[in-house]
Amino acid sequence: ESAGAAAATPVASPRVVLVGDSTLDNVVWVDEPAQAVPAILTRKLQQQAPGACVVNLAADGFNSTDVLLGAPPSISYIAGAAAGDPFPNGSRDRFLPLTQLKALSPAPTHLVLSIGGNDVREILGAMHELPARIAAFQANYPRIAAECEESGARVIIMLQYRPDLSTDLDHYGVYRAIDAGDSVTKLNRLMQGIYPSVLALAAAKGWDVLDLPNTFDIHDSDLYRCQIEPSPKGGELIAELIAHAVLERPTGPPGAVRSMLISKPVGGSQIVEKPLVCIADLGCVPDAVSSATWRIGEPEWEHAAAKTPSQVPALAPAA
Repeated sequence: ESAGAAAATPVASPRVVLVGDSTLDNVVWVDEPAQAVPAILTRKLQQQAPGACVVNLAADGFNSTDVLLGAPPSISYIAGAAAGDPFPNGSRDRFLPLTQLKALSPAPTHLVLSIGGNDVREILGAMHELPARIAAFQANYPRIAAECEESGARVIIMLQYRPDLSTDLDHYGVYRAIDAGDSVTKLNRLMQGIYPSVLALAAAKGWDVLDLPNTFDIHDSDLYRCQIEPSPKGGELIAELIAHAVLERPTGPPGAVRSMLISKPVGGSQIVEKPLVCIADLGCVPDAVSSATWRIGEPEWEHAAAKTPSQVPALAPAA
């Protein structure tokens, strides 16, 4: 950490706001409200900080333009109300999460931002529109992040996980839409092309990043509902990383706390932190990651037993 980080400590009674889409607002996709991400996260936080609370300003189905400008929260409006997590009065026709954020009192201590998957989901049948969608996302994201920062909360960026691979034929067909060939590698490259600007922003601001692409196992269908939504098990994993970032990571003024890339690697049992730095500082910080070096890893060893010998990549000899 930088010199000022020694004085920074975690918040005793965090007030966490969620902004984004169904990766945070997944009440429609679970069997009971207690299995949704906001409810799981509330329980995890209150186990260590009894005064903690979670405010859900995420909306299932929202893309980055919807978060920025508002849209009807049509997917989860009724389910949210039934679960005791209603949208604010007057939001049925147009929910403005960033406007609601400004009105919160008391102000939040932490804010989790997870957005982007629906920007691509909406054009899976018209992938020729992908360049325009990526450009819109990259224009919207810093504007959204700036308004999140203005709330005074410590911003936590959540990168969106990759979809379930085994149910691709049954649901959205995300991997099929990417085209023939090694669609997993192509999706990895797509995400590795989209996220560097987000990672660079986080590193410059000192914001932590939850690395879900390197946490969710695309071969574990139990993490998902309908290929792209978090199941109760997936929500538990998401809430675990958020709770770590809120409870275990220090807070402080800009520049006082270095960004961390936080993940729970596939097959592992421990949460891992790696320093996230600007490209210019990459060689100065041991084990650091920058926007230029972040990659999605594939733990092939975990699935080798399920493959025929011709499908298992040869392992390079140890150096």
